[in-house]
Amino acid sequence: MKRVVRLLCALLVLLPVVTFAAENKSLNLEEVLKEEEIESKLGNYKESDEKATVYLFRGKGCGYCRGFINFLNDNIDELGKYFNLVSYEVWNDADNADLMQEVANFTGVAAQGVPYIVVGEKVFDGFTEEYYGEEFKAELKKLYDSEERYDVFEAMEKAELDAKKAENANVNKIILWNAVFSVVTICAVGLMLYMSNKKMAELIDSKIKIKNYVQQAQSEAPKKVETKKPVKKAKKK
Repeated sequence: MKRVVRLLCALLVLLPVVTFAAENKSLNLEEVLKEEEIESKLGNYKESDEKATVYLFRGKGCGYCRGFINFLNDNIDELGKYFNLVSYEVWNDADNADLMQEVANFTGVAAQGVPYIVVGEKVFDGFTEEYYGEEFKAELKKLYDSEERYDVFEAMEKAELDAKKAENANVNKIILWNAVFSVVTICAVGLMLYMSNKKMAELIDSKIKIKNYVQQAQSEAPKKVETKKPVKKAKKK
């Protein structure tokens, strides 16, 4: 139950970001058997949210793809309790072919053909029971037993979400630095204008003070008193 709640929370967070996997046409195991006209041996097999997911990219009529489907069908009593199958047909569906390439780019395992099978973090680029049967069983059981089941699409969605967060963080950082630069520039220009005006005011104030000082000095200076020279009288002969 806790796993279902965590999954729903993750989907609510990631749904607005990436929905490509949900939009692609897929088939489950029963539907694939019908499409490939393979006699079903599923018996009481049922899909369940508690099971691990196996992703199969296939071509309709592909012999190796049919070999893998037959492998699942023949081993359903042993493996059926562990997995759900999600199958994407890529030969006749361009969107599914693009999806397979996106998954291949993400996993780093080139999709050189089909079947292309993803079980947790393990990718099988091709399949024959002789070479990969036991390895597939081991990977499937390991994925089923893990507490945090790795899902390639959830991992891709998380990676894209992280990339968007990083991109937004970079944009915000650029905006912040631009804002800081603008504020610093405005402050610098304002300071220059302030200093310029201050110097001009000080200069004007100095001139006024000098003028007042001169006027005051002139007003306080003692006035010069003019004295008349005595007139010499002519002597009598």
